[in-house]
Amino acid sequence: MEIQKINVYFGTYTNANSSDGIYHSVLDLMTGGLSNPELAHAASNPTFLEIHPSSKFLYSVTERNPGEVSAFAIDPATRKLALINKSSTEGKGPCHLCISSDGKALLVANYGSGSVASIRINGDGSLAGPASSFQHTGSS
Repeated sequence: MEIQKINVYFGTYTNANSSDGIYHSVLDLMTGGLSNPELAHAASNPTFLEIHPSSKFLYSVTERNPGEVSAFAIDPATRKLALINKSSTEGKGPCHLCISSDGKALLVANYGSGSVASIRINGDGSLAGPASSFQHTGSS
């Protein structure tokens, strides 16, 4: 049986806008139609999102200084998000996330400070905190 509908999440800027955080919609792959977005979790500037390979967890940067990554559990029935915990990104203005294929590590890039960090993901989806970070030097 072919998958015809998928769940999608949107991160948004929330300061001075009408947005409240992370939204959920359903994308119909047959028609290309997207359901009306519904608030999955109120959050401040959750601009980049990444879903865990297990599809049980979602991670979001909080684009501010200092930067944070938030871990959420995805409710399989409602698709709403429940905050698990947060971790520092060891930098300013986080802008991108990437989760390892085994789901045990999250990499984050910090645009504002020009740095990257690796954060361990625990079995329950929570973030263990930065395991390492690297500050780039120079310009452009």
